[in-house]
Amino acid sequence: MQNIPVFFRKNFTLDALPTSATLYISADNTYKVFVNGVFIGEDDVWAEAENYDVNIYLNLGSNVIAIQCLDQGIVGGLIAYLSIMY
Repeated sequence: MQNIPVFFRKNFTLDALPTSATLYISADNTYKVFVNGVFIGEDDVWAEAENYDVNIYLNLGSNVIAIQCLDQGIVGGLIAYLSIMY
């Protein structure tokens, strides 16, 4: 099937609020990024990683990053990296 949304989720806990937090993403299909339920951005190009400043969206305690990719009938790939500085 094609164009079926697939979510990748990462739950994590922060014991202290960071001074900066950047999320880097590259995917070979269209994707949308959510941090704690807030839409952050989207892209549809497999090339350089996009980066998103997510610091203001992070909470002390529990957090969720969700990336929605569209299955377009081919083998897909997703690379996501969260850099947190204290």
